[in-house]
Amino acid sequence: MYSIAELLRKENTKDRRIRKEHVQAIKADLSEKKQQILQDICPTCGSALVNRKGKYGYFKGCSNYPKCRFVSRGA
Repeated sequence: MYSIAELLRKENTKDRRIRKEHVQAIKADLSEKKQQILQDICPTCGSALVNRKGKYGYFKGCSNYPKCRFVSRGA
């Protein structure tokens, strides 16, 4: 039979591992999206990104607008 402290320790270890895997998955997804933007590919729909000039400066927008409204402000 496990003590309460041992059970809590096991549960916390499991939670930390799950949380760490989740954070790693998010970071990998963001990295993949950033690579697609650098290659001028829309991460939402896969169409080409085009440079546009708006009221507040230049940005990259999806060429499939208005169906896809992806915008990257870091152009």
